[in-house]
Amino acid sequence: MPGVLTRGPGPVTVWLVLSTVSPGWLAAQSLDRPLFQEVERWGRVVAPGVEHVRLTGRAGPDAAPWRAHLPRVDLRRSRLEVALALDQVVGQEAPSSAVRRRGAIAGVNGGFPVSDDPWNVVPGDPDGFVVVEGEVVSEGVADRPAIGFCTDGGRQRVEVVRPRVHVGVRSSDGVLEPTGLNRAREEDDDFVVYTPRWSRTTLAEPGGV
Repeated sequence: MPGVLTRGPGPVTVWLVLSTVSPGWLAAQSLDRPLFQEVERWGRVVAPGVEHVRLTGRAGPDAAPWRAHLPRVDLRRSRLEVALALDQVVGQEAPSSAVRRRGAIAGVNGGFPVSDDPWNVVPGDPDGFVVVEGEVVSEGVADRPAIGFCTDGGRQRVEVVRPRVHVGVRSSDGVLEPTGLNRAREEDDDFVVYTPRWSRTTLAEPGGV
C-alpha cells in the first residue's frame, strides 16, 4: 500500500496520497463534537521539524482506552512524500522497511489495499487515488477525496481534493477508453491499462491478453 514518508529540507517530489475518508464521513464531522476524549499526550523531537507523538484516548467514558503513535511534521522544516511498497503498485511492505530503504525519518501507512480482489493476486493494490512523482499510479474510487501535498511559494502545503481520472489510449483505430488503470481485471471483457509501476507482469488470469 502507499505510505507517507517525511524527510528533511529538500524539493517536493510527490503530490498526492490516497485517503480512505469518505465524503459523507468528512461532512458529518464537527469541531464541537470531538471523536474521542484525549487522556494523555506524550511527544519527543526525533529530527528538526519532526516530532513523535504518542496519544492515548477513549471514545467515551466507559470505552476502553486506545493508543496511537503519530508523526507531527513542521512543513517549514521537513517535507512529505509518497512511496509505494517495494516501489510498485503490487506488493506489501512494512512502513519500517520502507523508511529504512528510502532513508526517511518516519513513515506511516497511507491507506488501505483493495479488499475485494476477485482472484486475490494483487496484494497491496491501493484502494483509491495515488500519484507518485507526478504520475497517476492508481485510479480514484467514486467521489472519495484524497489528501494532496503540493508546493506554494517554495513551501509545502496540504489540501483535501476530489480527483477525477480519465484514462485514454490512442491507437490507429482512434482513441480507446479503458475501464481502469493499474488494477485487477474484473470481467472477461475488462480493459485495463498497466504502467511499469504496476509490476513486472500484469498478473492477468488465463484468457486475458
